[in-house]
Amino acid sequence: TTISLQPYNPSLYNKFTTTKMSPNNNNENNEQAGAKASTNTDKDHDPYLPTMIVFDLDDCLWTPEMHELYSKPTIPVKGILNEHTLSSKEIKGVVGLSNHHGDTVRLYDGARQALYELATNPKYQNVIIGVASTSLEPSYSYACLEGIEILPGHTMRDMITYHQIGRN
Repeated sequence: TTISLQPYNPSLYNKFTTTKMSPNNNNENNEQAGAKASTNTDKDHDPYLPTMIVFDLDDCLWTPEMHELYSKPTIPVKGILNEHTLSSKEIKGVVGLSNHHGDTVRLYDGARQALYELATNPKYQNVIIGVASTSLEPSYSYACLEGIEILPGHTMRDMITYHQIGRN
């Protein structure tokens, strides 16, 4: 199977911009308002990169799934943050969270590599990161996002612009 990447085309997304209606509903004024509203950093965005990446959490970014835990993970587990990257210098930080029952939530190696790359490579600075999960324990998921580091002092939550966690 061959997948062909198409360059980012901002005109395809203009229908999603918010425009401010003028009091007299004059189309000329509305078009000017729309042009102003759609101005963003398109010139800074690499046309071959996605505008947004949304990750699933349970059993995609991390393991175990939140419903398998006996309680909320709150105990930091220290380790090497860049163990499976090409970086030659070891960076230590919080690689997981445990609870008092011995359950430890950790990122999969590939997920950690991907998040590390997104956090450290400047070419991804304009890519929006989101997470989604139908977790039965949203508070557990949020605890992990706020506690697991990608870089020292830089948690998963710091990278995320959008989140939809839970079943509501």
